[in-house]
Amino acid sequence: MTPAFPAKQTINLALIALLVWLHFGGGGVLPVAAGPISVLVVEETADRDKLTAGQLDIIGSNAPDGARAYLKTHGEPDPLRVVDKDDSLSQDDPKWQAAFAAKGATVPWLVIGRGGKVMLSEAMPADAAETMQTLKRFGGQ
Repeated sequence: MTPAFPAKQTINLALIALLVWLHFGGGGVLPVAAGPISVLVVEETADRDKLTAGQLDIIGSNAPDGARAYLKTHGEPDPLRVVDKDDSLSQDDPKWQAAFAAKGATVPWLVIGRGGKVMLSEAMPADAAETMQTLKRFGGQ
């Protein structure tokens, strides 16, 4: 007969398993229900020439496989917004106010929301493919 683990050991094992999952498989983001998303990109418009080609592609391209085309089918109405870090969104839709409030200290910054709630707030990846992977993680394939 095997002795039962004391409760403290069981909790420790569960915490270790959670940390391993977050580090290796969870990507630091808990899975969320599917549904339309909204995307806010916060930039310094005076420094747009400092953005990478991939970042420019995300915010400006109308390519059939680009972010705007993807968001037309997976996004909320008015799914992508690009604003300057110094803009005021106090008169805008509450979903944009919540996203803007979640922006980071650096630019460009990417905020993904659903139903007015912020799901992700992080520095915008330099690579368009990486940004598209992030959008698809939240918006679905």
